[in-house]
Amino acid sequence: MRSKKLLTVTLLSLFFYAFPVAVIAAPLITPLIKIGDTTIVRNKICQHLNVFCNDDNGYSVYKLKGSDSDFYLMDKSHNLIEVNVVDENYKKVNQWNFGSYHHSNESIDNSDDILSRVGYEIYPAIYPIGKNDKTIALVYKWFTGYAGGGRENDYADFLTLEKNGKFNVAFQNILFYQSEIMRACFTDSDYKKHSHCQDESWSILNIHIIDDGEQYYKWKLLTKSYEWPSFEDKEKTKVEINSETVIPFQQK
Repeated sequence: MRSKKLLTVTLLSLFFYAFPVAVIAAPLITPLIKIGDTTIVRNKICQHLNVFCNDDNGYSVYKLKGSDSDFYLMDKSHNLIEVNVVDENYKKVNQWNFGSYHHSNESIDNSDDILSRVGYEIYPAIYPIGKNDKTIALVYKWFTGYAGGGRENDYADFLTLEKNGKFNVAFQNILFYQSEIMRACFTDSDYKKHSHCQDESWSILNIHIIDDGEQYYKWKLLTKSYEWPSFEDKEKTKVEINSETVIPFQQK
């Protein structure tokens, strides 16, 4: 199988809005970089906040890329803590609990599908929807495995990060990642004849953010889909791109 699926998602490339004449550079989606459990800053943050930090059943600590003072803690119960660190001063800025949130995919009837519910997790990145407004993605995973392959569908709800632990739904049910691998070789002879013995397909979401001077940014959702047939060289992979522009809180 491919490396960790969610981490294969491409966060953002620059997009320029060419009208009116003044060109505004697109705001960036900012990754959260996981900090190793032996680092001093990680241990000090956990100590000052008096929280248990452990990747299995406690908090994991992330650093906002490009910043030396902004950190986030998250656990498997869908808690998120924002921390600011300046000159050995550790300040909890905000905390959100998404454990009781009902993801848009929870109510979907999949009785006619082979996919099973895995649940959702917080994706480590901050997504801007306005000059002073940001969101986090809660990604719901569906999966099934079968001999020689498997299938996964991931859908994201984007929730605003507001003061006092409040949040609202900015976007929901956005295809975040999709993949399928099916075995096409079944005998020793098949494997000797062919170097690529699987039918593979996958889709990856790219988000281009457009600042046109309005209260909320527009998001251009580019879903790039790949299809690599069995018994073919990788150069024969087919690529299809679908595009949709959406505005926060106005999703149809």
